Amino acid sequence: MGDRERRADDGRRSRRAVTEGLPRSIPAAEAGHAGIGGWIAPDGRFYPASKYQHIRIALELRRAGGGPTEPWTMRDGWVMVRSTGEALALPDRVSQPQLDTLADMLIAAPVGPYRSELLTSLRRLQELEICPSLPLQEGPSAGERMQTG
Repeated sequence: MGDRERRADDGRRSRRAVTEGLPRSIPAAEAGHAGIGGWIAPDGRFYPASKYQHIRIALELRRAGGGPTEPWTMRDGWVMVRSTGEALALPDRVSQPQLDTLADMLIAAPVGPYRSELLTSLRRLQELEICPSLPLQEGPSAGERMQTG
């Protein structure tokens, strides 16, 4: 085997290793129907995570070149879905494909607690998008205004 073939073979092996290490994504409807928790990528792909396995799956996704960088800050645009159906995300970082995935999960979920939590999470995200917190105003504080007024 020449150098060129060896380099090509090494490239295929490294791509295969990355692909094999990546957790398998599943359709949103399948996740919703089964009531599964996991991670939703910014592009809308759903990666299942069993109860208490979100950190492990996030680490596997990062090792494969993606995934949430810090599961508890949610600043990188990934949505965590708990096994209860609760979706955790920062409202200004949720993409339309992620909202579509959550909606598909909701439609497929049977009536019950998981579906109720998904619905509540979507409503919260909608409320926060419509009425974001007010930015801090520059100027004198309330205490300073009281002293001068």
